[in-house]
Amino acid sequence: MATKQRRGSISRKTYFPKPQDMLEDREYGIIYECIRCHSLTDEVSGLQIKYAILLGRANADLAEELDMLDDDGNVLPIITFFNNVEASELLNTIGVIVRKGKSYTYDLDSGTWKEPALTGE
Repeated sequence: MATKQRRGSISRKTYFPKPQDMLEDREYGIIYECIRCHSLTDEVSGLQIKYAILLGRANADLAEELDMLDDDGNVLPIITFFNNVEASELLNTIGVIVRKGKSYTYDLDSGTWKEPALTGE
């Protein structure tokens, strides 16, 4: 008897990038890779802040349009700092998240990123 597998999803409320996560910006087509994440606690307020460094690459056409090419015509990387306080701004444009080889696509109805439907659903 076959067991029913659950369809994975990622919530906006709990998602935070981990190293090697890939995030695809659906608005501009920029692909971000999380290269580092860490957390720290503010000594005055006691607030814990999680942050990640994302390395982004635009396609050549967008890079040229945004003047993101070096003198030799190479696409310059985009460094983005992501934190749990302002996370929703960047997440508003992310259409696909790839984590541990699994791809999650944003679903407008649920407001989460979901794995593709399993066969037989």
